[in-house]
Formats: sequence, C-alpha cells, structure tokens
Amino acid sequence: QGTLDFYWMEFADELVKSGRVDIFGQPVTGNAPRSRHLGVELEGAAALPWNLQLSGNVAMSYNRLIHYSMVNDQGVMQTLDGNPIAGFPSLLGNLRLAYRVDRFMGSVAVKYVGPFYTDNFKNPDNRNDAFTVCNAEFLYDLLAPSGPAVGGTEIELRAEVRNIFNALYFL
Repeated sequence: QGTLDFYWMEFADELVKSGRVDIFGQPVTGNAPRSRHLGVELEGAAALPWNLQLSGNVAMSYNRLIHYSMVNDQGVMQTLDGNPIAGFPSLLGNLRLAYRVDRFMGSVAVKYVGPFYTDNFKNPDNRNDAFTVCNAEFLYDLLAPSGPAVGGTEIELRAEVRNIFNALYFL
C-alpha cells in the first residue's frame, strides 16, 4: 500500500531562520513577506513474511523565499528573493524494517537528510552536507496482549539506540 501526495503552499509573513544568533545565543528569526513550499511525498508499507513489515517515505521539496530582504554581515541591505529557505533540505527519506510478535516489537530505521543551508544567504560556510543516520527501537508490552490495562494505563519497556554507527553530522 502507498500514497503519493503533492503540495503547494504560499506563505505571507512566514517566520524563517536567519542563521544568526543574538547576544544571548538565541536564534534570530525574521518575517519573510512571501515564501513558497512545493513538494511531492511518496509513502508506502508492505507486510513481509516472518512477522516483518517494511515501510518508508521519500519527500522532494522546493522551498524558496519569494520576497525577503535582510541586512547582511557588512550592514548592507541584501535582497534574498529566490534563495532557499534556511533549514529546509530538498530531499528527505526514511526506511524502517520492523519485526512484531506477541508483545515484542523491534525495528531498525534509516533516515536520510539532504544538504541544506542554515542561513538564507546561500553562504557555502553555512551549508550542511547530506547525512544518513540509523536507529533501532525495541518495545515490550508488560501486560498480556488481550488483558486489561492496569488502572487504565498501558505499561511497556522501551529501549532505543540512536545513531547506531556513530555517524558525525551537524543539524
């Protein structure tokens, strides 16, 4: 089973990251008078033999400032019309393989994030490279699958391993 979605979003006064921080180290944002987000997303899942399930999604997007000006580091007003919006990669992907039996579920997930800028100036020094991260998750329901919850509450043990291969990346 799967779905294919398309979207086109026009924003007025979208809050966007500037890629800068204030004197207190807090991120500085600004209002872009006009911005646009276009994209296509494909999502799917399939049941496999041996209690396995494969699921995933991929999203390709186009995220641009349509009308936005800012003062750059030299104190000059700069028009950023047409530049990519900071923090929005144009490609994202996820793939998960899960195993379920009775009260146990385990899964391994792979996440891909394409390159993106952390500022709106397209400064090459503020460009994050693409990265891939693998995670694992394990759940065990402590109650019988068909039994009543204790006091209306479900109880489960959960273990997670994030970034299994210790990949270095900056987000």
